[in-house]
Amino acid sequence: MEKIKVARLGLGSKAPYFTPGLWALRLVSTEAVPTMAVDEGWRLYVNPSFADKLSERELVGVLWHELEHLLRAHHARAREMGVDRRIHRLWNLATDAAINDGAQELGFTLPEGVIYPERLGLEPGGLEEAYYRALLEQGAEDPFQGEGDGLDGGVGAEGEGDGASPPPGAAEPGRSSAATWDHGSRADSLKRPWELPRYHAEHPAVGEVQAAQLREEVARRVLEHHRSRGTLPAGMVRWAEGVVNPVVPWRRVLQGRVREGLRRVQGCARATYERPYRRQAAFGRVLMPGSYDVRPRVAVVIDTSGSVSDRMLAHALAEVDALLRKAGAEVWALAVDAAAAQAQKVRRAHEVVLLGGGGTDMRVGIEAALELRPKVDLVVVLTDGFTPWPAEPPRVPVVAGIFGDPGAPAGAHAVYAVPEVPEFIKAVPIPLHE
Repeated sequence: MEKIKVARLGLGSKAPYFTPGLWALRLVSTEAVPTMAVDEGWRLYVNPSFADKLSERELVGVLWHELEHLLRAHHARAREMGVDRRIHRLWNLATDAAINDGAQELGFTLPEGVIYPERLGLEPGGLEEAYYRALLEQGAEDPFQGEGDGLDGGVGAEGEGDGASPPPGAAEPGRSSAATWDHGSRADSLKRPWELPRYHAEHPAVGEVQAAQLREEVARRVLEHHRSRGTLPAGMVRWAEGVVNPVVPWRRVLQGRVREGLRRVQGCARATYERPYRRQAAFGRVLMPGSYDVRPRVAVVIDTSGSVSDRMLAHALAEVDALLRKAGAEVWALAVDAAAAQAQKVRRAHEVVLLGGGGTDMRVGIEAALELRPKVDLVVVLTDGFTPWPAEPPRVPVVAGIFGDPGAPAGAHAVYAVPEVPEFIKAVPIPLHE
């Protein structure tokens, strides 16, 4: 493993912005993997035979490539794209093409036979997801089908290979053919038989929280390097900006949080004697209650303190309308600053009367929402986040839509500068740069 340690030093010297990620890697020497691969725990599996046959420059390039799989969170993106065992090789090809596309501009040397966009008939400069869709549209045919899968322990096709030696006709473990290059679960989220357990004594996995922190630190350093020297590929800068200043699909996330909070009551029914039981005739004189579907009740607590702008309030009203239309709920709106105004049952956003303009305390609004009768099933808080929160979890789920601008200058009201939302409140950042 000395050679790979030297390569790590070389990559850190050539691209110092990668240093936090490089030194977080857990190096694992194993003959079970044909080349090099990474898992979701930031373990780097290295086949010594493969490493020995590479030049120092090639090994630095391969180490950079594997680190890119980790930094770009390809495993999570694969899940979002619905990648499964049947077509995971296409996703691997797409991610390889996207990574290797920047090798020349960064000055990295890669082994012969690796994948570039042109080799797949794709245009340079594209995203992994775009390459993947293009490969699917071409007929979902893997150009290297049958030459190496990796999910069953070896470099052969499914059902072949013993994890150490290749089947007849396949590339040897020390060769760098793209057909046998299996990058592990960090590339496509599918666990390989040779990957270590999460809590391995000698090589414990890096957790998701720490991994996210590593990506953010590397991204921050990439942007600092680019601002000072301006020599990095556009794709790398685009990735770093997306990590440091993410564009959150907040409407979809907020709707999902609302659905999650209402799941326990949606589809439920309540008994009532005001509606006859549909099979009453079978019970004679014994009166049986009928039933009606429960309509979820949602309390929307709207921050109307002096720190909330008219633009934020417009967003709040728009979200009230969205809740009314999409959740099928009975909605009560409460305007809150340091005190809660009287709750208003509303059918459309324009019916909400916004009062306030003083201090900020969303605890008051949440408490007022919980006191409503009949009781509410969910509380949605729309605020800029500069407020105290309850110390204990409320009796019903609470979703907080927090307004801010990820691109705002330091000192401005930005959602990412307000971390004090308790874990039991499901927070959704709502950027205002749209």
